[in-house]
Amino acid sequence: MKFCQIKLLYAGFLCLLCAGAVLSGAAQAAGTPVTNDMAVKYYDQCLGNAAKDGTMFEANAKNFCECTAQKMKSTLSQEELQALQGQDQSARNVINKILIYVNGPCMQYPINDLVLRKCMQDIGNERTCTCLSGGISTYLAKEAPKVLADVLDRDPNITDPLGALMNSPSYKIQENKIALRCASGG
Repeated sequence: MKFCQIKLLYAGFLCLLCAGAVLSGAAQAAGTPVTNDMAVKYYDQCLGNAAKDGTMFEANAKNFCECTAQKMKSTLSQEELQALQGQDQSARNVINKILIYVNGPCMQYPINDLVLRKCMQDIGNERTCTCLSGGISTYLAKEAPKVLADVLDRDPNITDPLGALMNSPSYKIQENKIALRCASGG
């Protein structure tokens, strides 16, 4: 399963670099901080890319872009974003950091819309589908960074992080629990 939201995230970061912005650590950036202007520019580009892609509803596209812009600002340095231009291990390390610390905490937005659309297509019950997508979103709001870290421990070079997350054992277990709860009216 290929998803465009991750590509949107990278494209936004790389566009910052192309615009002349020279863009580090676990949760706190070490190096030159990403500026407010850079985060705003990323947000605007992210929204534009999300609108073109069309896989997220407008409200969740805004939430996703705002969330990732905030996480980018608090987590990455300009030097790390510069490293994304490379094709080496340093670039891959930054990609993995983005997946866990920037995208992970924001994953609930694109997954909500993906699950809701798929559920409506498959079963067409709005109440059940809203329950399922909302339950998964709540789960991912807390657990996506951990699940993504586990996925990356197994395969540090994944190219489809959303697919890998959704196919992970911990996600599948939670999805089944939430689906059973929603189907029983909970």
